[in-house]
Amino acid sequence: LVGFASNSSLNDVKVQFSTGSGSSTNVSVGIFNNGTAPTTSATTTLNLGFIYAADDYVPTGITLGKIQFLGQANDAGYGAGSIQSIVTTGGNTGRSSHAVDMVFSTKPAGNTGNVERMRIESGGNVRVNFNQSGSAGNVYFQDVTNGASMFYIQPAVYKGSAPYNTNYINAANNSNIGFIAGGSEKMRITSAGEVNIGGYGGQFPILKVVGLAGGVHTGSTWAISANQDGIGRTILATGGQARAMYFENDGKTVHTQESYFDKGAYLGGSVAANLLDDYEEGTFTATTNNDGVGAQVTANYTKIGRLVTFTIYYPNISPTVAGTGVIAGLPFSIISSNGYGQGNVTHSTAIINCSGGYMESTNWNATQNNSTGRASWVVASARSIMVSGFYYTTA
Repeated sequence: LVGFASNSSLNDVKVQFSTGSGSSTNVSVGIFNNGTAPTTSATTTLNLGFIYAADDYVPTGITLGKIQFLGQANDAGYGAGSIQSIVTTGGNTGRSSHAVDMVFSTKPAGNTGNVERMRIESGGNVRVNFNQSGSAGNVYFQDVTNGASMFYIQPAVYKGSAPYNTNYINAANNSNIGFIAGGSEKMRITSAGEVNIGGYGGQFPILKVVGLAGGVHTGSTWAISANQDGIGRTILATGGQARAMYFENDGKTVHTQESYFDKGAYLGGSVAANLLDDYEEGTFTATTNNDGVGAQVTANYTKIGRLVTFTIYYPNISPTVAGTGVIAGLPFSIISSNGYGQGNVTHSTAIINCSGGYMESTNWNATQNNSTGRASWVVASARSIMVSGFYYTTA
């Protein structure tokens, strides 16, 4: 059957072809250019759409043309897939302002007709639609010989009412995902879950992160590389340095430049008693009470956690007041409940019959040998004393 509309004007022609030639017979409709020896300027075109006059511009949302595939079920016929051209920006404007999408539809089980699956937008973006069960909408790359899925892109899917909110690039059949730049592989994600950056084509593996601020490199970088120097070391570099820390291949030796741990470090365990959260060293001003004005000298200390060690040396003092021997100015207060600490006299001509003393607050108090009594200064000129000790502090 071949049918034409009653009006034979080109703009109003309707044509229908149908056949009852049998259920096992193919029906073919063709449009052929029978010219001989065609050149590259020749073609065969199937035009669908609306062309008439300038006042008859197409509106936004109109379908300009559609190739519809049909099927028959035991209850009714159905749309079995289509390709159509849809105007997304139309109206009373020039043709350079109109925009048109190409839409591809299929007919899935559970639906009675066409469902949009893919759209090539007017700007060139390709949009693949999917349903929230995750059973459709993936973009597959398959082996043409056996149909096995080798690689596919899977959008974020919903399971019940809770979304996973994760988009996937999926390498099937235990294969890897590699990234090529500059003509060679630069990164690989293996099927075992390892992320390898570099390490191919003779390069040493390296992971480098460059800090960005508003899309501009800030110069803040860090990098991890393996076997960079050819002897199996793992190297951590920061701030553009060649190496800030590296690990020998014996698995236990670590070399580092200056390090800063603002929250401390746990040594030998993970409970509070294993936390080392303070280290400090420096100088303090030690002051005697033996000459009425207080002789001063610069002394040294080291503080590890709450333990303070110190050394004091007066090379030349002249006590004028005997009194009891006191040196004040320790850098931290003592915890008296921890035994008052210990301050040993390693050499002294300024206090005799005294091998040490104890701490109180921020003072060292000299004591007599084999006695709890306090030791006194020797009133004389050109005397010296060396004291070293340790104590626990509250700080």
